[in-house]
Amino acid sequence: MSKNMQVVILAGGRGTRLGRLTDDIPKPMVPIHGKPFLYYDLQMLKAQGYRDILILTGYLGKRIEEYFKDGVGLDLHIAYSHEETPLGTGGALKLAENKISGNFILMNGDTLFPLELHELVDFFYRQDRMGAIAVSKDPSCRPAFNITTNEDGLVKAYHKKLPSSGASYASGGVGVFKHDLLQTIPAGRPCSLEEDVYDILIRNHDLAAYVAQGPFYDMGTQERLKIIREFLAT
Repeated sequence: MSKNMQVVILAGGRGTRLGRLTDDIPKPMVPIHGKPFLYYDLQMLKAQGYRDILILTGYLGKRIEEYFKDGVGLDLHIAYSHEETPLGTGGALKLAENKISGNFILMNGDTLFPLELHELVDFFYRQDRMGAIAVSKDPSCRPAFNITTNEDGLVKAYHKKLPSSGASYASGGVGVFKHDLLQTIPAGRPCSLEEDVYDILIRNHDLAAYVAQGPFYDMGTQERLKIIREFLAT
């Protein structure tokens, strides 16, 4: 069941903190060792047996579609949902509702979290909550710690914009969710998954935290890009 689950990738970001690098390409297409960053996420998914991919595009999304096409060249099946105007992470997910077939894995197209996805999926089904997100307590992620949990391992607070000194984990940009989540997102207007939707799940005790081993890699700044290049060169 796990390997048949659809993977939805949020890839609509512009990446303004990367300056001129994203003048003519979307953030997930920034090259790393001659390949777009998103290529490495897709390779990780294929290596673990996940081949049904839906990419949610926004800023210069055609560049992503032109490069990866239908995914056949990578032995994947790739479909797309494109937002014409910025809708936020939640709004982009809602827009794609009719292309999401059931419970799904959701991941950011600008982060790389090399974890065993089937273990996260198994955890999600054991918890039987609306969602489960992968978090890390690796010391290298410490400046970005933004998740606090309660004694039951449920997310108690998600500090989206500013890391919290009282937080115990960093959100790695990967989660598993029930299809019913899409019904809670308002249609036709901008909505943040992290700030709006997660807030509802947290208040309803419906978001579990899966503690994964090791760090994750975020390409949001020039310094983080350097770290990713080093990691992917090994």
